[in-house]
Amino acid sequence: MADERRERGREGAGGSDQPAASAGSEEPPEWSDTELAIHAVMGLMREGAAMLDGEGRVLHCNWSLGEMLRRPVRQLVGQSFESFVHPADLEKWQAAFSQRSSEVPLGFTIDVLAAGDQTLPVHVAVCQLQQAAGTVAFLVASDLAWQEKRLRQLERINADLESQRESLEIAATTDSMTGAFTSGALMDVLGTELGYGCRYGSPVSMLLFDIDYFKSLNDSYGHGFGDRVLRELCDRCRDAIRATDYLIRYGGDEFVTILPQTDARGARA
Repeated sequence: MADERRERGREGAGGSDQPAASAGSEEPPEWSDTELAIHAVMGLMREGAAMLDGEGRVLHCNWSLGEMLRRPVRQLVGQSFESFVHPADLEKWQAAFSQRSSEVPLGFTIDVLAAGDQTLPVHVAVCQLQQAAGTVAFLVASDLAWQEKRLRQLERINADLESQRESLEIAATTDSMTGAFTSGALMDVLGTELGYGCRYGSPVSMLLFDIDYFKSLNDSYGHGFGDRVLRELCDRCRDAIRATDYLIRYGGDEFVTILPQTDARGARA
């Protein structure tokens, strides 16, 4: 993919490692190392980029700008960039282009006309550069419609990842058979509630219990019966405790109940 974009970048400026000359030139001018580096970066940019002369004509541009305007790069070179600006934004473009400087890029939003008179909102940044052949303008155009679409895609991806994370967290901390918290959640829950209790001076109680003769039940009636006993026990415990309390399966038939804001008398009740 990177090699393809490099090749397209070369094609966008004449198909060689040397930047294309201005329209009408017979031979390419001499280019400094800095100018060659800028040209190479332009070929790799997702945003549209172009070098403009003092009158706003395109000296050379990258493949991305041609793709944005739905035109071959060769049709852009030599054209005034303002010929692609929507008539309603011509004054804004002319004013901004005339105010460009070499210190801070000037950014603004305009509509441009792609092939077929399709209107595209773009954010443009333009600054002035000093080259061996004289002063030129460097322009970068970002397709706002593409950015909005990409943002929506990223939001959907993030939402899916968050949903998957929550599902994995629930699966990691919930016993699939009984619905109680797993033993791995015990220290996290206990640390959180004890920290809260110490900070606000509220008591925390913890109950530990198991099922008498559970092994005998499994041996006599089978593990399926034992599983039903565990589920029934957890259902009854959840009915008896509050929504803010925690039921944790600590071992096979061993359970812990953490009761925030509950003292010993309340726990015994």
